[in-house]
Amino acid sequence: MKRVVLMALCLAGCTEKSGTVNDSSEVLAVVGDIPVTANVMDVALKSRGLVQAGPAEKQAVFDELIREAAMANQAVKSALPLNAEQLALLQYQQMKYQAHNALESYLKKNPVTDADIAAEYEKVIKATKGLQFHVQHLLFKDEVEAVKVLDGINGNDYSFEQAMTSYVAARPNVRNVGDIGWVNLQQMPEPLRLALEQMSVGQLYPEVVLSDFGAHVLYLKDKKTVEPPSLAEASAGIKKTLEQRLKSKFTQLATAKAKVKVLKQ
Repeated sequence: MKRVVLMALCLAGCTEKSGTVNDSSEVLAVVGDIPVTANVMDVALKSRGLVQAGPAEKQAVFDELIREAAMANQAVKSALPLNAEQLALLQYQQMKYQAHNALESYLKKNPVTDADIAAEYEKVIKATKGLQFHVQHLLFKDEVEAVKVLDGINGNDYSFEQAMTSYVAARPNVRNVGDIGWVNLQQMPEPLRLALEQMSVGQLYPEVVLSDFGAHVLYLKDKKTVEPPSLAEASAGIKKTLEQRLKSKFTQLATAKAKVKVLKQ
């Protein structure tokens, strides 16, 4: 971060005449041709995690800024250019800030309303049907392999529990497989959701279930009725979900409008 602050100071001096830096905050010091402003001081404090800095900490950071500005001033006087990596870093940071600002502007123009939250709440309550399912499943990329395991269970070569134990042991780093605990219908891919609605407790689904993730061998260990949370309790989570959808929508729209041309990866 110290290097970034130093580069920012250097750019402040280098771009002062071109007008590409617009910092109208109070000038705290002028080091050669480089102004050290209140905004730069604020950034330096935040970069060090000193949001609530005391007088001594502020003075120490200010003194360090003066030293950095003095060195940056020498770089400006000597016409020392930023190297390719430094320029790329500044370009990347600018791109990130611009992307953040565009996204914030979009969310401000398209806020999630109380009516949106209430409508989504009703939709989720209707979709989950007040039920939760204790699901166990094995996921395979190869449908043939899934069929082979299902046939082995149905042929009493081994139980589902034994198949699951072997499956998990062979894939210790795979997540969301085996016993995935209690879930609601809304949390499951549509093919699994449709299958679960037809199943009884303790039942192995008679066919391999195909989804976008692969081929599933599905077992319903248990099922229960649950009282859904109130709208007030669920509101914050629903709002976050809806905002995430808006962010995803904006990202897709921005990418489409930009007419991306990938020249080389």
